[in-house]
Amino acid sequence: IAMEVDEACERAGGRDYLELRASRCEVGIAGCGSGKVEGSVRLSSGRTAVAVEVKGPESSPSGAPTKPTAGRDGLLVTVRSIVRPISGLAGEREQDLESKVVSFVEGILDPSCPPRTTVTVVVQILSEDGSLLATILNATAMALVEAGVPLFGSPVAVSIAVADSGTPRVRLDPHLRE
Repeated sequence: IAMEVDEACERAGGRDYLELRASRCEVGIAGCGSGKVEGSVRLSSGRTAVAVEVKGPESSPSGAPTKPTAGRDGLLVTVRSIVRPISGLAGEREQDLESKVVSFVEGILDPSCPPRTTVTVVVQILSEDGSLLATILNATAMALVEAGVPLFGSPVAVSIAVADSGTPRVRLDPHLRE
C-alpha cells in the first residue's frame, strides 16, 4: 500500500494534513494545595477539552493490593484512574479510557517514586471533537509533572488518522468528522 502525505492540501478548518489544532493549557486549575489534589490541568485541542487532576503519590491503605508497576521489580505503586463523561454515567468507553490512562501512567513512572503509594488520576471530559485520547494523555502528563510525580521523561501523545480516498493520506490530530 502506498501512503501519500500531501502537505499542500488543506482539510476542513484550513489546516494542512500534518498540522495540529491550536491548543490551550491552564495549570493549577484546582487550586493545588487545597484538599488532596497536587496537580491539575485543563487542556484543549481545538474543540476537544479535558480537565485532569492528580492526587498523590500518597500512602496506600494498609492491606491494599500492590503490584510491580509496568513490570519493574521493586516499584510498588498503585495507579488508579477515573474518567467522567461530558454528561451521564460512565460506560464502557470511559472504562477503556481509564485502562489506557493507567497503562500510560504505569509506563512513565520513574523508579524513584515512593514505594507502597497510590497515584490517582481523575479525568473530566469537557467537550469532544476528535483526538480525545491524545488530549487526555497529554493533560495527564502535565498534571503529573505539576504534582511533582517522578517520571521517566516528558511524554507527548498525538492522534493519527489514515484517510482512504483513493490514495491513503495521513492526517495528524483528526477531528470527529475525519
